[in-house]
Amino acid sequence: DRFHFCRYIYWALERVRRKEQKQFSDYDRKKCKRMKHVFHKKSETLTEKQRWYLERYLEMSDTLRKAYQLKEAYRLWFEEAKALGPSNLKEVKERLYAFYD
Repeated sequence: DRFHFCRYIYWALERVRRKEQKQFSDYDRKKCKRMKHVFHKKSETLTEKQRWYLERYLEMSDTLRKAYQLKEAYRLWFEEAKALGPSNLKEVKERLYAFYD
């Protein structure tokens, strides 16, 4: 179900963030931990300050950037799937396979 899919996506992103922030300087590691909520917000709802911090930490780690991009891609697919609704399951399924590719 969608709750569990979303939960697994965010848990995976959190694992990557924790692993990657260990390589940051002390200041950046602590600040990244305090700003972890920006990784979970929709990119279009971030404030300028939040966007700045997000970009800062994504620039420091390619792995973290890739994980964040995957989370955003999944979120966009999920919003499209909700908009299509259950009557278009075939199209939702095709778009999911395209997302995986």
